[in-house]
Amino acid sequence: MSPVTQPAPAVRRGTGRILVMDDEEAIRTLLGLMMQQLGYEVECASDGTEAVELFARAKVSGHGFVGVLLDLTVPGRMGGKEAAAELRRIDPSAKLIVSRRLCRRTNLGRISEIRV
Repeated sequence: MSPVTQPAPAVRRGTGRILVMDDEEAIRTLLGLMMQQLGYEVECASDGTEAVELFARAKVSGHGFVGVLLDLTVPGRMGGKEAAAELRRIDPSAKLIVSRRLCRRTNLGRISEIRV
């Protein structure tokens, strides 16, 4: 009996601009490269304050973001939860993904409280 082979599912490519916010440069670089490979233009921010500024400027210029990836926790600076609230004030229809690395001690129940 020969093995059943199925074609790999097609990778869905996108267009537009994505904003990536993470306090770790390596994560920003990795996510940025991944999004570029999928067809997106990428801008990066190291904390929530910078992300909110970039988002607001982009919206005013008419070249807004189609999505935003936010790190939940940025020690000592504005993190994803606070940034998400600010971004929602600027654009209630903004597409946001807030994540936290699970290698840290995480209370997953609290993530559902963010309401983004």
